[in-house]
Amino acid sequence: MLNLPVAMMKEFVLFFVSLFWLSPLAAPAPAMEIVSPQEGQVLQGSVEIIGTIPPDGFISGEVSYAYRQSDAETWFSIGSISQPVANGILTVWDTSTISDGDYKIKVTVNYTGGEAQEVVVNQVLVRNYTPVQSTATPVPQVMVNPETITPTFMATQLAVATPYPLNPGALTALQVRSGLQFGIILGVLAMAALGIYVLLRYLHFHR
Repeated sequence: MLNLPVAMMKEFVLFFVSLFWLSPLAAPAPAMEIVSPQEGQVLQGSVEIIGTIPPDGFISGEVSYAYRQSDAETWFSIGSISQPVANGILTVWDTSTISDGDYKIKVTVNYTGGEAQEVVVNQVLVRNYTPVQSTATPVPQVMVNPETITPTFMATQLAVATPYPLNPGALTALQVRSGLQFGIILGVLAMAALGIYVLLRYLHFHR
């Protein structure tokens, strides 16, 4: 009789341990977020607004946009959300219907009990009709005073900008040096021959 309560206590302990420690933990509820577009992204044409809307207590939702640098918080509707979404398309935004500029995107969701939640992407760049700014290093521009544009200046710029092809008849430094050495030797030989000629004539007239 004394062992029965002890056995029952063991059963209760094992039951509660299996209930609270051995059972899998419940997964946390997904957070509301905008996955795409991201901050600073360039948008052109039709753009998918992708995000996550938790299902618990969901009533309705809306995606809207506003001018980023506008003083008045005026939001324009892009599309409504009729059901929860898990990392999927919330709506599609046709950016070709608005002027190019910097905008922000907001997702607002209404939940039961009058609660409303929102997430905002603070800057996206709509560039349908203007060129997208390049991140490449800009080439420095040289400013030229119009008064300095003379024929000599233009000839100098053309010579620098457009190098002439090599002249096939041009002499190399080695050829010039060899020619100079040959000329010196030839001159010495000519002077020696002239000296011998003068000496022979002197001896001929003074015999």
